[in-house]
Amino acid sequence: MSQANSAFLAAICLLILSVASSAETRKEAKVLILGAGLSGITAAKTLLENNITDFYVLEGQDYIGGRIHAVQFEGFTIETGANWVHLLNDEDTAPLVKRKKETEMSGVWCNYSDVIIRDENGQDITDWEIIHTFDNKIEEKIEEFQWTRKRRNMPDIPARVGLQLIGWKSNRPIEKVLEYFRLDFEHAKPPDLVSFYQLFSKGKDFFVSDPRGYGLFTKICTSL
Repeated sequence: MSQANSAFLAAICLLILSVASSAETRKEAKVLILGAGLSGITAAKTLLENNITDFYVLEGQDYIGGRIHAVQFEGFTIETGANWVHLLNDEDTAPLVKRKKETEMSGVWCNYSDVIIRDENGQDITDWEIIHTFDNKIEEKIEEFQWTRKRRNMPDIPARVGLQLIGWKSNRPIEKVLEYFRLDFEHAKPPDLVSFYQLFSKGKDFFVSDPRGYGLFTKICTSL
């Protein structure tokens, strides 16, 4: 880590500590940043870079980093928050890709086509015809419908509505499982709460299993 980054992180830690120690003596500031996750720390960094120091960073946990946090269990590093690097071939993730190479981060490339679906009795009910239909025809229809709506400047809609409009209905148990795996799990919420325009961004996903922890990507202090 560079001296500048080290100094910045030390300053953030001191700022958060100062809030806890001086809350009774000073309660006003021009800027209040709620949370010391990546967004909060980036906001604080931006303020400091613009010579604004009259601010507080308030964090409710006993560590900073937000969703980037890990614990040790029986000699293993267990991530309790962020664990993936999504869409590694997108421009937005270029800094993470660079950091991954620099640190020789270990992990697993995800292969979403290598799945087995079992029922409540453990029986293999994998239906490759349905899986291929969803992965190819349905995703193609989604992309076409997204492009058509955007070209016509039509407003966004819930993903559930978009799926129904292109003909996808999850009636059978295996269809519900497939939908959960492809949509709910991927977006961390059901299609009813997901933007239709955000479905199925293309790119590789990398699951971090490095014993040094996901925090290698950011070098954020993980405890106070």
